[in-house]
Amino acid sequence: MAPADEMEDTPSVCDAAVHRAALRPVALAGRLQCTSSSTDQEAASLFESYKQTPELLSATSAAELPQPGNEAATSSKRKACDDEGDVPMDVDARRPFGPSAAEMFVAEACRRRDRCPKGQLVLLCGGHVAACALGDVGLALYNLRQPGSARILACGAAVLSLCPVQGGGSAESMLLASNAAGGLLLWRISFTDDGFPAGELVSRTQPEEGFSGEVWTVSANLVEGAGVVAVAHRSIVDDTPDQQSSTLLSEVLVLTFSESSAKLVARLRGSRPPQAASCSAHSSGSGSNPNGGVEVEVEVVLVSESSGFAPSGIAWAVEEDTGLATIVRISETECQAKSWALPHGDLLAAWASGPNLAVLIGKGRQGSATALQISVGDSELQLSHCEEIPGLAACASAREKLTCLLPSQEGRLFALVEVNAVSVFRHPEGQALAATASLQLPSTGLGYEVLGAAATDHVVAALTPTELVWSTVDLTAHPKQRPAPKKKASQEKLPMGIDREALLRMLDMGGKIDPASAWCSFVHVHSVKLGWSHHFGRLVIRDFVQDPSAISHVLNENLRVG
Repeated sequence: MAPADEMEDTPSVCDAAVHRAALRPVALAGRLQCTSSSTDQEAASLFESYKQTPELLSATSAAELPQPGNEAATSSKRKACDDEGDVPMDVDARRPFGPSAAEMFVAEACRRRDRCPKGQLVLLCGGHVAACALGDVGLALYNLRQPGSARILACGAAVLSLCPVQGGGSAESMLLASNAAGGLLLWRISFTDDGFPAGELVSRTQPEEGFSGEVWTVSANLVEGAGVVAVAHRSIVDDTPDQQSSTLLSEVLVLTFSESSAKLVARLRGSRPPQAASCSAHSSGSGSNPNGGVEVEVEVVLVSESSGFAPSGIAWAVEEDTGLATIVRISETECQAKSWALPHGDLLAAWASGPNLAVLIGKGRQGSATALQISVGDSELQLSHCEEIPGLAACASAREKLTCLLPSQEGRLFALVEVNAVSVFRHPEGQALAATASLQLPSTGLGYEVLGAAATDHVVAALTPTELVWSTVDLTAHPKQRPAPKKKASQEKLPMGIDREALLRMLDMGGKIDPASAWCSFVHVHSVKLGWSHHFGRLVIRDFVQDPSAISHVLNENLRVG
């Protein structure tokens, strides 16, 4: 399909001009509560630790990344092939002064990773295709079943972030990409007859007039009756008249994509960018719209740290030290938003899980993390599932350079992504020991930087400055159980043949026994075992009865002489 020349931007209540008074945070609709089941708590109590299990990950496979080349030549080739797809890359050309093109590529990739850590590498087509955001190089596609060279897709400007469209199959997937010119592109990814991945541009937006800033993908869903509903965000300056200084806000864009056009349906604002979103749509039941079609209401659920979202000109909820979930209902005539606070704790991760949204909440170094499923009820959000994952929050908090925590969509695997390492943790699922392993990264002259990562229940992949590396996952691999500790001889017998049971009975009497009688009994029984004569034993007893303090003198003198 030919891309649309312009993005439709129809006026709606969300974009209507409103009086901008001093906006104050609005009250929350409530706090979502979660209670773990007794079975879940019992399973968590059985957990001991994560244990290194190399069998969890297979041997690492790798494919080289196309290296940045001459900027002018690359730019002209990209312009000529903008809508065609394939862009040949040149060999890295070093500059006479300053950083090389490869070093600048890594620096820019790290900046993109810091802005959108989950959007630099995504897995498509059932985990068989890896899509990489490579900035000026373009959008690279790799077939993980047949490692080889990349298929490069041009996106009109530097590719900033990627997002898979939820609802795709194993043979064909859809992908949303954003670029540095403020554009969003919807691609259809499939395999050619020769087994290589190929991309077809379905639809695209155009930068808004007067705006050429960066836009970052959040989520996209294939929704029946509404096409692809996508969520993206960008940074804007707060233009509230009473602001004393410039403040950066996050503007969320909700769009719908069809086969030939893209339509902006809502703009929302908040203090911080969303970490994840899920989208759905249904008939509003109010009849047909003015264009003759059935009116569809779009529902978007957003999760962010400490901030809710609201249409432009309306205040949004703010709650420090906790995550907030916001439901936005968008129709042809109105846009409404309402926010709930998540249970207290650190928002470790958030991701789309089918039609619902899943979040992972930890409590610092206390150990366990709580996985929650957020679903949409008749008029509010609700928690449909709550599960404890022991030890995961402690593992995350122990990593100072953690960039993101990536759960697989099914939640059986968790990848802790650092700036120079990727560690994979298996869900304990009631076992005392759970497997963990590290993805082997290549050693290059550009360091061990991890520019992006992605994980499913079957494959874990990482993007490095020079290579794409991945390993398959064996969920049947379990750590070896520790053997039961053997009792030491010192635990079975006391020194000098003392009767353990008799000693314990004496101690349990709680001071009711006469110390002199106890000492006399001890000396009579053990004088032979200690090598003392009976005469010496009687002396010890006599001196103790007459003067208990003299016993140490008698013992020391006789032991010294003997």
